[in-house]
Amino acid sequence: MARRAKKGEGAFIWQCRVLAEHWDTIDPAAIGLTPQRVGAFDEKTQAARAAAARVARLRSELDAAMLAKGEALAELRAGFGAATASIDAHAKATRDPGVYPAARIASPEKPGKRPAPPTPRLERVRTLGYGPIELRFTPCGERIFYDVQRRVRPLDGPPAAWEHVTSTGHQRVRDRRVPQGVAGVAYRVRARRTSGRASGWSNEVGVSFGCEPCAAASTVRGSGDRGAA
Repeated sequence: MARRAKKGEGAFIWQCRVLAEHWDTIDPAAIGLTPQRVGAFDEKTQAARAAAARVARLRSELDAAMLAKGEALAELRAGFGAATASIDAHAKATRDPGVYPAARIASPEKPGKRPAPPTPRLERVRTLGYGPIELRFTPCGERIFYDVQRRVRPLDGPPAAWEHVTSTGHQRVRDRRVPQGVAGVAYRVRARRTSGRASGWSNEVGVSFGCEPCAAASTVRGSGDRGAA
């Protein structure tokens, strides 16, 4: 038996709009309805259309806001790095042990003082219902940042080169700028200390968009991938 109500939200709202306009042009009694019920149905259709349009606008605003936040945080991190570099230079020039307590920041770690963090494991990669892809990986200690990379698998040809997605202090990341028109994407992550020492890259986990298998082999790269101290 044919499905009466369209499955998708947009298709269903459009179907109801067409029906409301049609029912308004005929005698409602001929199909077992009343003018009041037809009018109420049309009002519900208009309300659903308005609500769907509002969600679309808010989703667009959210994407723009997240992009603006990322750019603002990048500028802030750059400013923080420049400020701490000036403090480091002043502390080194004056040899004053009180510079760092006065600035309320920790003194820089000495090279080799702490080893590279352990390699994180990418535990889950899943597509959220409204578009972004969420990644979860194992924590690797305190004061650790995580570099997340993405590799696109095109519809034809070999996978693209790895590209930077974000650097974060959290163990959960949402990629809100997933490329469109590709077969799938794969992700990997590494842990990094503020000194620059980094772990090897984690196992690679992929998401297929239905065109072809995209899951990458879950292998941890060796020590040759570790970042420089």
